[in-house]
Amino acid sequence: MTVFNLNTIISSLVFLTCLLLAIYIFYNSKKNKIRVVFGAFVLVIAFWILTTYLVDVIKDYKTVLFLSKVVFIGPILMPVLLLHFSFIFPLDINKLSYKTYVYIYILPLVLLLLLPTKLFVQEVQIQAWGTNFIYGILQPIFSAYFVCFILAAFISSILKYKHLTNINKLQIKYVFVGVFISFIIAAGTNIILPIFNIQQFSYIGVQSIIIFISFSFYAVVKYRLMNIRLVLSRSILYGLLVATVAAFFALSVLVVGEMIGGNTRNSKIITYIFSSFIVVIFLDPVKRTWARATDNIFYKDKIDYQALLQETGNAVSREIDLFKLSRSVCLLLAKRLKIKQVSVFVPTNGQYDLLASSDDKQKNFSLSNFFVEYLKKNPEILIVEELLHNQSEYDSNSDIYRQIDGFIKDAEIISAEMVVPIFESGKLTAVFVFKAKYSGDLYDQNDINFLKVLIPQIATAIEKSKLYEEVEKFNLELKQKVEDRTKSLKEANLALEDRNRFLTTTQAVTTMVSRTLDLKKVNQMIADAIEDKLGYVGGILSFVDEEKNVMRVGAITANKSTIEAMSLLPKEPREYESKLEEGFNLGVQSVLTGKINFSDKMSDFFSPPVDKKII
Repeated sequence: MTVFNLNTIISSLVFLTCLLLAIYIFYNSKKNKIRVVFGAFVLVIAFWILTTYLVDVIKDYKTVLFLSKVVFIGPILMPVLLLHFSFIFPLDINKLSYKTYVYIYILPLVLLLLLPTKLFVQEVQIQAWGTNFIYGILQPIFSAYFVCFILAAFISSILKYKHLTNINKLQIKYVFVGVFISFIIAAGTNIILPIFNIQQFSYIGVQSIIIFISFSFYAVVKYRLMNIRLVLSRSILYGLLVATVAAFFALSVLVVGEMIGGNTRNSKIITYIFSSFIVVIFLDPVKRTWARATDNIFYKDKIDYQALLQETGNAVSREIDLFKLSRSVCLLLAKRLKIKQVSVFVPTNGQYDLLASSDDKQKNFSLSNFFVEYLKKNPEILIVEELLHNQSEYDSNSDIYRQIDGFIKDAEIISAEMVVPIFESGKLTAVFVFKAKYSGDLYDQNDINFLKVLIPQIATAIEKSKLYEEVEKFNLELKQKVEDRTKSLKEANLALEDRNRFLTTTQAVTTMVSRTLDLKKVNQMIADAIEDKLGYVGGILSFVDEEKNVMRVGAITANKSTIEAMSLLPKEPREYESKLEEGFNLGVQSVLTGKINFSDKMSDFFSPPVDKKII
């Protein structure tokens, strides 16, 4: 293979990689300005690689002269896009005005307008190794612009680096180190050496982009740069699969074809049939093999959330003591999710104090009142990294900005990366604080989905544990009470027994439901539990369709009585719709008012839409 062919292959691979990356970023930008600017930057790099290659391989003078001007579009746009990117990545901390961006784009715009003139390129000389440029008087100005804007981008990134934390620092570090090395080489071979009329090594500048791609690839794999890890892993998987199939076909044509008669028509037909047969048989096993290989690179720390959910549910259901319960949950989550530390805080005398932690050396302390109040106003799972991004969308003088800023500062004091508030009956009963993962990864949607399913179990378990402590304390006090309080104490004990029975039943249902994330299965389990666990003949779960403003049946207790009853209906129960209108029926009224309704007539709940006689 000649050097020329090797350079062509390398340049083609770099071009295709940049082009595909740019297309993916634009396709998934969702109006995210960081992705848009980065995608434009990568696309301009791909355009520059393509035009540089064409200038060297095309031998027509007029075409080369035209391309010699077009090839400068990339080097003109790359510095200003990189500077723009440095201002907003990974967080738009400084909030520059639109006027500032207009000013930085003026010079490159002027240079683009002057490209068709001879001020940039006066003449071209087609050589055996490629094209030799004879530059105009704007070449020194362009070189100065290129160097100054690149330096400004790196200075901006270095200044911002000091204010970033955790994974953002690592992302900006690897992206800009890769860009810096690539641009140093590219500037040397494509800007500095041409000043001394040495242009034979321009292909090295093109190929230096490999360094930028490598560093960005590492940031994608290790630190989830702009969340493009999934598409990259799948792209590599299918690329390897195509390459394997192509290599097999090529080998079959060479080897099998020769074995059965050389390069004849019959031998080709037999070879193609044989190869197709083998590919059909082995394609799926080969795909699974490559999938495991790519997943081991990109998702080597992948967690089985379903198994973890079941394990945590079992641990929660076994323990009654509040401290032991909290401690076991913290240890389990920290170990299985590979988190540096998980802590839980519970209310004590008006403050939320540390109850348990996965770290034995964790000192006792309390959450600030501002921190707790923010959680009460925002009863959801909060990821500090996302709050930083959200904060940049608000004006720095707004109340929302100040509230988020105060919460983030309090979170940084306790090194919190994710905060999970636990509510029971509208009351904040506990707060789980998660520190960073050992891998350096951010908490993602899989973690959130897992915790959303786990939180109700933990809330019920905490309430059960508190109730247990209350009962224990109450029993101790009972021994000190006089006989005139016996009647009231019995009534209190009866109430506590009822509550214990309810919580125990709820816990059993919750544990059963936690074994699956399939919504239909969960609904049916709950419907069946109405008979099995609560002792009723059966029950019906109905759900609101917000689009059509109606309520439909979602699940029905599956037993002999309900099956016989439902068979009397003229159509499938789930086909009936109850309009969400005042007074439509008691079922609808319960949804609209949020209150429990009672009646000894089932028709009050389901008629309309079902005819009363049928009910």
